[in-house]
Amino acid sequence: MTEYSRLDARLLPAFENAIPEDLRRRLAKDKNMAAVGAVWDGVPCGVSVVELKYGGALLELAYLFVPEEYRGRGVGSGMVRFLCECAERMDAPLRCLFTAAGKSDPLYGFFADLPDFYVSEETGAVCRIPISGLTISGELMAAEERCKNAVPFFSLPAHDQKSFRRSLEARGIYYLEHMDGLDFEEELCLCAAGAGGPEAAVFFLRDGDELALHYIWCASGRQALLFSLLAKAARRLEERGQDDWLYVAAVEPKAEQALARLFPHYEVVRRFYSAAYEMQ
Repeated sequence: MTEYSRLDARLLPAFENAIPEDLRRRLAKDKNMAAVGAVWDGVPCGVSVVELKYGGALLELAYLFVPEEYRGRGVGSGMVRFLCECAERMDAPLRCLFTAAGKSDPLYGFFADLPDFYVSEETGAVCRIPISGLTISGELMAAEERCKNAVPFFSLPAHDQKSFRRSLEARGIYYLEHMDGLDFEEELCLCAAGAGGPEAAVFFLRDGDELALHYIWCASGRQALLFSLLAKAARRLEERGQDDWLYVAAVEPKAEQALARLFPHYEVVRRFYSAAYEMQ
């Protein structure tokens, strides 16, 4: 028999190895996040992490994991049912944003088969570009020397990193708030700052075997600086001689159009979907 419960400080250690480090750190300090564990005959067999958003108006399923040996036994769907019951008591809709290769993807099928769940396709896609072809883009590489003050973000002194982060937060950008535990490719994470503060930044990280362009940002009118940082990162990747892919999440149609223009050989590998529980 499988039992489900919220994981408090006493129970969480038994499940910690199944939770990514960045989520563990956020769980430790964010009161709006919580973990739910599944136990099969006394043995941990699954875990999920949820976040209460918008002042309690939405319960977001941020993470769901069931070990291979327990899959196919209803552990994952049971955990989601438990979360649905919690959502009902809180009067907060339960939602999960995820990516899948299409409607035949097992993850899409998992949510589509859940009772009272509605799955819809969202705007955006995860694309990939051959690393060997990054510097072929004439439009991108023409901007390589536009930025004269590019530096690796993680080479900055700690107080400068904090100052950069605070400057972004003052503009309503909180990406750097959740950096702990992420596996950044530090050599490729570049930033540029002028007298008025941050002007552009690019961040790359490893997600398992995948190298991903995780976040890009530029101040108004500083697109050329952003392109320059991307070109410099592309050059560094080329110098490594890797025969691999760079993954990019294009969350808006315009971003995907820009990828198509810069890198005609890009491929769409996953689309974004939303699974929402229709409360009774």
